[in-house]
Amino acid sequence: MVDSDISYFFDENCNGKTDDGELPFPGDTVTLDAGESACMVLAFQVPVDANKDDKMGAQLRVSAHEGTGAPLIGKVTDTGDNNDSADDTNGDLLTVTNNAVLDLEKTATPIEGTFKESDADINFDVNGDGSIDDAPVNIIKYEVTVQNDSITPAKDVVIFDGAPEHTVVLPSGTYGPQSFNINSLQGDTPVVAVDDLADEGTNIDLNQDGVDGSTEADIGIDLNNNGNTTDTDPISGVYAVKKELSVGKVGVTFHVAYDPLKVPAETDLVNIAFACADLNNDGNFDGEGECNDPDPTTSGPDTSNPTTNPSENNSGGSITDTGDKGNDPDDDTNGGGDDDGSVDGTQTITTVPAGAEAYFYNIVTNLGNKADSYDLVTENDLTNPFPAGTSFSYQNGTGTADLTDTNGNFTVDTGLIDPVTCLEIDSSTTTVAGTNIELTCNQKLIRVVASLPQDGGSKATESLATTTATSFNDPTVTFSKIEKLESITGPTVDVANTAITSIDPATNIDDAASGVATTFDIALGESKEVGIYIANEGGINDSFTLLAEGVNEGDMVPDGWSVVFKHNGIDTNADGSVDVAASGEIITATPNIGPGSVMHITAVFTAPADAAKALADSDQVGAVNGNAASGDTDLDYIISIKVSSNVTGASDRKLEAFDVESTSSVDISPDSLSGQAENGGSEVYPHTLTNTGNTTEEVTLGTSDSGSGDGFTSIIMVDHDNDPSTPDKNIALLCADGETEVLAEQADGSVASIEIACPAGTLNLEPGEEVSINVQVQVPPEAPEGYKNNTTITATGSSAGASDEAIDTTEVVNGDVTLDKYVGVSAGCDGTITGMFEKDPSNGPGVKPGECLVWKLIASNNGLAKTENTIIRDEIKSGVETMETASFKSCRLSETAPGDVIDSSTVLDPALQFICDPQGPSADANYDPATMTISFDVGDLESGDLYVAEFMTRVE
Repeated sequence: MVDSDISYFFDENCNGKTDDGELPFPGDTVTLDAGESACMVLAFQVPVDANKDDKMGAQLRVSAHEGTGAPLIGKVTDTGDNNDSADDTNGDLLTVTNNAVLDLEKTATPIEGTFKESDADINFDVNGDGSIDDAPVNIIKYEVTVQNDSITPAKDVVIFDGAPEHTVVLPSGTYGPQSFNINSLQGDTPVVAVDDLADEGTNIDLNQDGVDGSTEADIGIDLNNNGNTTDTDPISGVYAVKKELSVGKVGVTFHVAYDPLKVPAETDLVNIAFACADLNNDGNFDGEGECNDPDPTTSGPDTSNPTTNPSENNSGGSITDTGDKGNDPDDDTNGGGDDDGSVDGTQTITTVPAGAEAYFYNIVTNLGNKADSYDLVTENDLTNPFPAGTSFSYQNGTGTADLTDTNGNFTVDTGLIDPVTCLEIDSSTTTVAGTNIELTCNQKLIRVVASLPQDGGSKATESLATTTATSFNDPTVTFSKIEKLESITGPTVDVANTAITSIDPATNIDDAASGVATTFDIALGESKEVGIYIANEGGINDSFTLLAEGVNEGDMVPDGWSVVFKHNGIDTNADGSVDVAASGEIITATPNIGPGSVMHITAVFTAPADAAKALADSDQVGAVNGNAASGDTDLDYIISIKVSSNVTGASDRKLEAFDVESTSSVDISPDSLSGQAENGGSEVYPHTLTNTGNTTEEVTLGTSDSGSGDGFTSIIMVDHDNDPSTPDKNIALLCADGETEVLAEQADGSVASIEIACPAGTLNLEPGEEVSINVQVQVPPEAPEGYKNNTTITATGSSAGASDEAIDTTEVVNGDVTLDKYVGVSAGCDGTITGMFEKDPSNGPGVKPGECLVWKLIASNNGLAKTENTIIRDEIKSGVETMETASFKSCRLSETAPGDVIDSSTVLDPALQFICDPQGPSADANYDPATMTISFDVGDLESGDLYVAEFMTRVE
């Protein structure tokens, strides 16, 4: 057969025939859009001289272009039942016969209307969920006719039809099956609806092979037209039997139904009716064209034209709050989970800070049977709106990406969501990362993000907005829910001594108003490192100024104390671990830290080394006892840490207490003096008593003399009228004379009232207080020349370890010659002194290493007779001083040479009115470096004469 003998027709009603109006197709190309299908009929004439058993074949070749403009090989799949299984071709075989020829024709008509399972005229569990309820139902009516086109009758004609995949036959009632021209009185079997058409043992031998099959594979026929014969689940269907069919038509009518929410949209519901019969009237079913024909190229069954009905395109959906499964375990500050815990159409967040991004979880569910995307719009409530300036945006469920317009209509949407029918394949759930929210395959979690204005401040009343989702497939389908924020807190920050792992603006850890956060023990001069934590509980990135203050806001840090802050890392999610490494640098403000982040700071508190500024019992105004619970009784120093934002004004303070360790100490200076006195005379030694500790001391003063057994005595004199140059009161007589205080000038020029504790006569010295004392040593009349008496001065405080002593040495001279020693500082080591000479041969005035001391030794003959062979000696301190050997000077002031007398205002001793001016180098001087001894050979010293020796030492 050649191509010119074959005609192509568009079979518009797909009934397998060329009906009126269906014209031959011109050309050889047809264009089909994606998803579109077309029915075609190949027609050719059987020659009039054809003989029985002649065979005629036709092969339809189809090639797809796939947009290339040229045919491509192997792109068309052959899925039909024909004599050619190769792709791109379809083979048909016609056999000329004088047997009965059955012609099956089928129509499919969708029933218009809205139906549900529970309708009285349906009342059937269509979707197989075990209940008859209000599930939606779509119905298709099938009409099958069979006629014999031959003069030979067909006997035992079995007509059967299976419901298309996804559908079931309605077995009874208004939509139950019916048959025509099939009469049980004639031995026919009228149409029967069955639950499992393949169960031949229960129903009828469909393929007339004499074997009762139970599955499609047993029968070898694709009963539900899903492209295979491997189904094992029951397939509902109908069958009827016409005992004999000669002329005329017989047929059956039945209805199938399906739940549109169980069938993907636009699924092709394909149906073909089948018939098996004894076509040659031999009483068997294995003849040519019969269903048990061993020749697969000619065997039955006879088939109707296929009918195809796409399943309904159904759009629907919902948008819901997350209810009790929406509480986000990883975020307790700015939303996500539904804080009211109930599915009520409202996603509730209790509170967020101003400027934050509050996000509301929403579950969008596709309840349609076609994949769909949903446009999103959130509108502020008119009565209880979010603050002016709030903007709304959308993110995926994990917050890792913004939602965009995926369907091309210039509106942000959810992105494609699988249809509800996906549950028929997989009904399991998956948990959204970072939440405890479980979703099915037709659901998607989104975040509606409300970005609050930074300057919006706090708001105690609720804020509402409505989020609406609109189906892209069917814009008439919309659904909405409420976003609810119960309150907005103002910008807050929290500073604490413990790691902050929960961001809660309503809770202020270590609040200054609640008192001291932590009390630390600290020693004089010690630095204490303290970890502090600053949580940004506001809604924006922020930097916070760091400030150390006193007890009250605005107070200065106590005098002498210092605080510095060091960068110790940033915890970006308040889980207690550092995410941004510590730099260790000293800072005065935090870097920008995000909402919910915690800055780790090391604060270094340093106590003064000066005991007067770090008292064991603090004198700070407002000081408290931070260690009272442990039995401590003294007050502590209070330092507060204040953090504040220059952007939002948020601030917080906490208080630290520092309990300074007690350091008890008193000092007598200088620690030694020396002088000369003649028999029966006396020598006075000036000293200063100072409380150098940080505790108040009741100081007991006393003296003892090494020569007490030989008659040496000593007393301590104090000034009681603020004339430190003339201590004038024996300390032992203060209480007896009714004295209660000693007025003493301090180093800074102030005058302190030193309390006298009677009857003991002790001096009550506060830390840093000092008092001038004179130790007066009395030499007995009979003391021999050269005798040395050591007077030990002791100061004993009321605290353990608070004691000191000094030793004054008095040498007895033979009545006439006395020696006085003075010292002055020469900062430039040029012999010119700074200030005035002082009678302090032990230490001298304050001197720095590298400066020099000028020593002046004055020998005077106060007797009536000349002294002979007089020598002046002195030693310098090893390791402390070095001798300036070019500095030796001397002069002699004689009554016989008054011209040598000069007026001197450089000597602080009223008894010395005039001295001579030493000149150098002195011929009388001799220095022994081995013993570090300097001597001046005075020789004879006439009555009334003075000899002045001078030398200079450099302080190491």
